[in-house]
Amino acid sequence: MNPPSPPLKKGGANHSPLLQRGVRGVPARSTKYKERSTKDVEQHTSTINNRHSTFDIRHSSSNPSSSDHPSSFALRSSSFTTPPPLPQPAIRLGLRQISGLPVEAGEKIVEARDAGGPFVSLADFARRTRLGQAVIERLSKADAFGSMKQDRRAALWQALGQEKRPQHQPLLDDVDHSDDEDALLPALGEQEEVFADYRSVGLSLRAHPISFYRQQLDELRVTASADLEHKPNERHLRVAGLVILRQRPSTAKGITFVTLEDETGTANLVVKQQIWERYYKIARTCPAWIAHGKLEKKSGVIHVVVNRLEDLSEKLGELKSKSRDFR
Repeated sequence: MNPPSPPLKKGGANHSPLLQRGVRGVPARSTKYKERSTKDVEQHTSTINNRHSTFDIRHSSSNPSSSDHPSSFALRSSSFTTPPPLPQPAIRLGLRQISGLPVEAGEKIVEARDAGGPFVSLADFARRTRLGQAVIERLSKADAFGSMKQDRRAALWQALGQEKRPQHQPLLDDVDHSDDEDALLPALGEQEEVFADYRSVGLSLRAHPISFYRQQLDELRVTASADLEHKPNERHLRVAGLVILRQRPSTAKGITFVTLEDETGTANLVVKQQIWERYYKIARTCPAWIAHGKLEKKSGVIHVVVNRLEDLSEKLGELKSKSRDFR
């Protein structure tokens, strides 16, 4: 295993690229998270005084085989008095994760990068890949140009100015576009970024959509998934989250098993046939629910037997979240 290389400067040409690594996997953007606890950190060091730490992605662009290995997270804290913790695995997202991106476009990106090295700007990317406006716009919406100091709005603004059908212009190959001025546009807020991630990629590494509604859910006395284990058996309660799985085995006598996900974990639901039919539109089509029911704990298994469903997706607007449905 190769040792992790030192962290690159934020905003550099190779920082957190969606476009600098292979189609099959690329490192995700570095983001800041507030730790709910320091339990994981204490496994490596007991001298962290800050309860909030910063995660940065480290990767090496000089290692020819680096694209075959996940980058590592490096935990930084100003209060370390012992060596920093061991590198953690990184989550890597492939270009194929981007909704609607053609395979041919991904192959062109890899070919151009392998032939000429990392892309230094969106204009450089467009010139070398010769991809049209539609593809660049789709990449911009997926926040794929973050490594080039381009956030979603700035990249999308530039994408709209690209040729729909670019043609090869060899006389412009050596033109330096690094001094081109970008439009000064307001950055998206965290919630807007998360929702944009879901629309373009189907997930987000920044935060969970339900976290932005936790205060309202608390006012509705909705129990977080992680708190179910602390509730007494047969307690009537409510849970809420994104529907990530619906499954109705042929041997379950019409019962549908559903998994809801919130920012704290997952909750397993049991939806009997009469409840499914009573709330069919919500049960079958809505991507997020508030489920009312009775908590049951048996042999370490925790689930909620549902007696009522509410549509939570109206609060989530245009969020796109697809569940995996099985029979």
